[in-house]
Amino acid sequence: TGGRQDTGAGLMLSHSWSEDVEEFLSAIKEQQAELGIEDDTMTWFCVFSNYQSGDDAGPSIKHQLELEPFKVVIESEDIKKSKAGL
Repeated sequence: TGGRQDTGAGLMLSHSWSEDVEEFLSAIKEQQAELGIEDDTMTWFCVFSNYQSGDDAGPSIKHQLELEPFKVVIESEDIKKSKAGL
C-alpha cells in the first residue's frame, strides 16, 4: 500500500544471500538474548515474506518491490513499539 500499517510483527529480519545461514542464526539468538526478545515474537523475515521463485506463478520481484515491503515493515507501529525496533 505504501502507507503505514500494522504488520503484527515485533521483529524484522533481513539477510544477504551470500550470508552463512548458521552465522545468521547464531547472530539472531545472540540478539534475542541480549535484547530480551521472547521466543513467540511475531517475526517478518524477508526469506519467507517475498515470493522469489521467478516461475511466473506468483508476483514478480519487481512488482513486490514496488509495494515497498521493507519500508512498510520498518515504518510499522508494531516494529516501532517493539524492543527489536531499534
